[in-house]
Amino acid sequence: MHIRGYLKAHPIVGVRLDPTDFFEVEDSTFTPQQSSHLQLEYEVRHEELNLKDPKPLERSMTLPVFTYADRAHNKIDRRSTTGRVIVLGSGILSRKSKRQVGCEGSSYGSELRAKAATATALIGYRIFFRGVRIPVKELSLPFVDNNAAPRVGHARRVMRIWGYLKAHPNMGVRLDPTDFFDLEDDDSTFTPEQREHLKIEYGDLEEECDPNDPRPLGKALTLTGMADADHAHNQVDRRSTNGRIIFLGRGILAWKSKRQVGCEGSSYGSELRAMASSARELRGYRMFLRGIGIPVKGTSLLFVDNAAALYAASNLATTLKVKHLSIDYHTVRELTAWGVIQPEKVPTAQNLADVLTKPTSCETFWRLITQLMVIPLGKNIKKGAAVLVQMLSCKD
Repeated sequence: MHIRGYLKAHPIVGVRLDPTDFFEVEDSTFTPQQSSHLQLEYEVRHEELNLKDPKPLERSMTLPVFTYADRAHNKIDRRSTTGRVIVLGSGILSRKSKRQVGCEGSSYGSELRAKAATATALIGYRIFFRGVRIPVKELSLPFVDNNAAPRVGHARRVMRIWGYLKAHPNMGVRLDPTDFFDLEDDDSTFTPEQREHLKIEYGDLEEECDPNDPRPLGKALTLTGMADADHAHNQVDRRSTNGRIIFLGRGILAWKSKRQVGCEGSSYGSELRAMASSARELRGYRMFLRGIGIPVKGTSLLFVDNAAALYAASNLATTLKVKHLSIDYHTVRELTAWGVIQPEKVPTAQNLADVLTKPTSCETFWRLITQLMVIPLGKNIKKGAAVLVQMLSCKD
């Protein structure tokens, strides 16, 4: 009824039929180098032609296409919606709007599925047109709005980042090879007996090392991680937010803040998922550093502030009560048993990853940032010290 009402209100509106080229691409975002790079992975083949196709007409036409996906568009089941418009010349040939099958956890996934469906439709149309004597130009141009479907909220966050960089142009990331945390045996919350206990379930194995790695040179560096999660941070879908910081020595090697996929019913679940993702990152960076000849010192410490997640990662007596966390649960315990990571408890006030999960007070923010970054005082020590005091006191 809605469609019939629209047609009744706009009886003169029609679809354009025009054989001229719809779009002339001059500033293309796709380069020949990218095509050559893809040919290294996929075989170089030409488009299949049917020898029984009739002789095409003289004039060839372009076949551009526009595609888009609105992630989690449906308010009931949160499925994404795919939309595409295929143009022949300058006239609309086909248009379609369809809800995707299954839910996607990211805009990247929904956009990728939309482009894959559009590419399949393009192949069919190109074969069809050659069969009815309509020549199609060599390449079809798929147009998308952007790489990962950013929205207005993303642009506002980018502008906020630029404003922060403009207000503090002299702040820099700390680079220091000394150990980040000198943990004494008396201060550790993890004992060798706990690791031996975990080996009963996960085996007495050691971390895998590639025999082809180059000979390590220089001083061995520690690789430390801090992980945190803000449970049900998002006010719309109530998903939690992960935050992690990886230190090489005392310098920041990597940091990330990301919304989790799916909702968690407890802080334990969100903290365990953040802990598992950080453990995987630590394992990957250890392999990467050894691969470029940088020796890694001992086991990597992973600091968290949730006692329940820490207890589950270091005690075999705990049982898994939520099965959807089974992969993260066993990942942390397995890497702990193999000596890749060592979970440690850190007070919430000292967890530096806290600034990546939620807005904090001005005092807390600058207290943590001054431990992560270098704030040069300049030649005038008194003036620089006054600026530092002003930052810590949050006064304009």
